[in-house]
This record gives sequence, structure tokens and C-alpha cells, in this order.
Amino acid sequence: PFKDENNQKIFAAVLILISLYLIIAFISFFFEWKADDSLVSGKDLSDVITEKKINNSIGGLGAYIANLFIKLWFGVSAFFIPLFSLLAGLKILGLKKYSLSKFLFNGILGMLIIPIFIRHFFNSTIIAGGIGIYTNELMNSAIGNLGTSLLLITISLLYLVISFDINTEKIQYFIKKIKPSSRPVQDTKIEATPTRSE
Repeated sequence: PFKDENNQKIFAAVLILISLYLIIAFISFFFEWKADDSLVSGKDLSDVITEKKINNSIGGLGAYIANLFIKLWFGVSAFFIPLFSLLAGLKILGLKKYSLSKFLFNGILGMLIIPIFIRHFFNSTIIAGGIGIYTNELMNSAIGNLGTSLLLITISLLYLVISFDINTEKIQYFIKKIKPSSRPVQDTKIEATPTRSE
């Protein structure tokens, strides 16, 4: 049934709609989480979706999902989830040509590393999420604060080197490009103009 073109369009539309709902709910969370926190944290979904004082733009369901994915789990990197859903829907419709598997790999890696990085270097809570807070504390206990910093920096550098295929030749070319060129200064002779004596 999925080979049917109409079914593909319906499935793609559902993916795009879900992704838009999630993006709006996630963005709204960063503006309204303080007001909604007491109404959402520790509450069941049935209680939250019937709460009339919710400020999230997508209502109780949006507040509950955003609290789950951002505050309790992945922090700001939770945006990878609706972005993947959006790209998948667009790819099914044939509007964009790109590698979903590559985006999925980068997304999963980002959802694991970014929260820890944010928590460790910026000491943030909401943006880092529960996974970032817990994993950072675990790594600090295991290998210390300095060891955690070195590990995160190494992973970040390795990711950049592998993703952008950075090598010594490219680094040397980049340095030559930004290095100011030293041009030889030519001596200019100033000829004195003779003055007429009256």
C-alpha cells in the first residue's frame, strides 16, 4: 500500500504536519516553560491536555511533549527530531534530494554530544536537558572535569575533521589565503623642484 502515490502523499503530509507541530511546541517551550512547568512536571498526559492554563502555543499536548523531549531528555538538540521528520516528508514528496541516513547519523550524534557539551561548558540546565545533566555528572565523577573537557573537545574536533574532510593541505591553503601578502615597498624618489630667484 505504501507504493501507492496517494498513500505516499498522505504519509508525507502527516510527517510534515507533525514536524511543524513539534517545532512550534519546542520554540514556544523556551518562552513559556517557566509558566507551564508547575502544570506539566510530574503530571500525567491526561492531566496536562485538560489543563486550561497552559501557555504553550500547541496547548497541553505541545507542553507535555516539549517538556519531555527538551527538559527531561535532549535539551535544545531535540530539534533534530522534527527536522528529520520534516526532511523525510519532503523527500517522500520528491522536493529535496539529500541523504536521510547521513542526517539521521548526525542527528543521533548531536542529540548525544550537544547536551553534554552545553551542560559542561555553559552549565545550562534547560538547554542541556536531563541527558546532558546526568551524563556530564557521570563523566565528571569517572574521569574528572578536565578529562571530560578534553574528551568533548577531542570528539568535536574529530567530528569536524571527518565531516569536512580536513587535512594538512587544506589547513595550509586556508592559512595562506588569510595570511596578508607581503609586498615589497618601492622607494619613491621625490624630486625637488627648483625655485626661481627673482
